[in-house]
Amino acid sequence: MRHAWQVVCCLITAAAGAAGAGEESPAPPKPQPPAAAAAAENLIRNGSFEIVAKDKRRAENWGQGGRFQKDDTTWGVDDTTAVDGRYSYRLSGTAGRYLNVAQSIGDNLVSAWTRPLRLSVWVKTKDIAEGPGQYPAMFGIWTHPQKGWNSGTINVARVRGTTAWTRYERVIRREDFAWLGKRAKTEDRLPYRWEVRANLTNQPGTMWIDKVELVRVAETPLAVALDSKAYFADRKTARLTATVRHPDAKPDAGWTLHVRVLDGAGGENCARDQKVAGELVRVELPLSPLAPGRYTVAAELRNAENAVVAEAEMELNKVNGPFADF
Repeated sequence: MRHAWQVVCCLITAAAGAAGAGEESPAPPKPQPPAAAAAAENLIRNGSFEIVAKDKRRAENWGQGGRFQKDDTTWGVDDTTAVDGRYSYRLSGTAGRYLNVAQSIGDNLVSAWTRPLRLSVWVKTKDIAEGPGQYPAMFGIWTHPQKGWNSGTINVARVRGTTAWTRYERVIRREDFAWLGKRAKTEDRLPYRWEVRANLTNQPGTMWIDKVELVRVAETPLAVALDSKAYFADRKTARLTATVRHPDAKPDAGWTLHVRVLDGAGGENCARDQKVAGELVRVELPLSPLAPGRYTVAAELRNAENAVVAEAEMELNKVNGPFADF
């Protein structure tokens, strides 16, 4: 069943106040709706498969691949189920063979990479089996060398069984491709071209995909994580790992990470400073002085002039035992 969603926006203006005796008061300016944030450009063409080719089976901008017959019904656009618009794309019945649908993104991928990309897709499956040689329904990035095919894969979704429409996403960074390059046994297998692909191999079941999006995302200059969400009273320290991604935070630039542990009232319980010497910065935080309770770990990325460039925080919990209350 399809659902039609309708959004109604109303703009209400206030009436003008009474004018002074013998004077005409100018009408107050009408309030303006907030400017809508510009949607990130989708680098995928026809990501919802709404532009159908002349054969009524293929989707424009997408290539059908694998072992298939032009007249079979195991692949193509499908108007019986969709997330966005009228159509999705279906691959099914691949016992003893494979099918894929793919869109090429470009060449010379590592040297051309400038910022992270978020790849997302909606996937639905039916009867995706698990047995010898039966691969899950897969969606992600396939890379290829300059000559030849399939030098590596970056998975976004691997699905088995029967599932309703579900959204999957992954942020892809340049180092993901660099890692694939390190796996290449010879130079002629280095990843060069890449494509977004859905793949179904040796499966009796069916997969559908819809609303494929690939958008550029801004790097988060500072992110923090602890090695555990809760710490027991007998733990002496907690390890904080900060990920620093800022173009000016070079190892010799004199930048520091300032970390504080704050209680519920905002009181500082401990503070640590650590030099930024790479993308990952690790800080040991003492737990012994802390009473059981909830705390906030606040981190500040500071430049050589001690100015705060970025901030991040997360919760730290200290408990008496695995089933203890605060």
